[in-house]
Amino acid sequence: MRELRHAVQRCYILADGERVLPQAEPKVAPPEENDGYIRFHVGMTFDDVEREMLLKTLAFHRNNKCRAARVLGITTKTIYNRLLRYRELGLIGDAEVGDLTGDPAE
Repeated sequence: MRELRHAVQRCYILADGERVLPQAEPKVAPPEENDGYIRFHVGMTFDDVEREMLLKTLAFHRNNKCRAARVLGITTKTIYNRLLRYRELGLIGDAEVGDLTGDPAE
């Protein structure tokens, strides 16, 4: 109920005149893809949360697996193993895995 009240108040504040019309709904910008935040919802599995955390951290560090591993407190090998598993499951493509010629045993 409180959210509805706040939505109506926002519509009233943003309305051009004294009448609030349906098109007066405030436009909320969607969150940016790389805004530095991880979004998850109740009911997400730990695997989903872990995958989102890893992929967002890699994106933030421009796919530098060594830096991402250091920040996450895991090894580079763990990152490679996770990425390969995600690719096998069809959750990511080859581009997200990146170059596997480096030494992942760091």
